[in-house]
Order: sequence, then C-alpha cells, then structure tokens
Amino acid sequence: MADQDDLGIARRDGLLSIGALTTYTDIRRSDEVARHLPVLAEAAATIGAAQIQNRGTIGGNIVNASPAGDTLPVLLATDARIVLGS
Repeated sequence: MADQDDLGIARRDGLLSIGALTTYTDIRRSDEVARHLPVLAEAAATIGAAQIQNRGTIGGNIVNASPAGDTLPVLLATDARIVLGS
C-alpha cells in the first residue's frame, strides 16, 4: 500500500514535494508545479505518449537507472532532494 507521502504534489516547509507515485500527467496539470517549477512540467509533457504520461511516475523515472531518465536533468539543475525508502 502506498504511503501518503508517495502520492501527489504539495508545498511543505517552503518546498515543492512530489510523491514517487505522481504521474507525468499529474505533474503537467499541477498548478503548484507550473508556479514553482515550470521546467518540470515542460519535461513531463515531452515524455512518451499520453498513455505513458498517464501511467509513468516520477519515482519510476528516477530509480530505473536509465541514462535517458527524462526528469533527471531538471532535478539535478534545480538541486532537488530525493528521499528514498525501502
């Protein structure tokens, strides 16, 4: 079962928090992302077709270890912090 922190997009302690199970479609449509990190919304819009954007998640994109990780350059350039759990 997914932890509540794994889901959705929220502002927490002045930071934009994006859960691992947040889809590219959720990122593209988020007012918070558009306001605080529009380049991530742009990157999410370029990933695959609509079917992939509806099912693919930012967490999956980060941890699949592909050198073609579409969100990785944006996260690196914006000094993103990633919290991993097992």
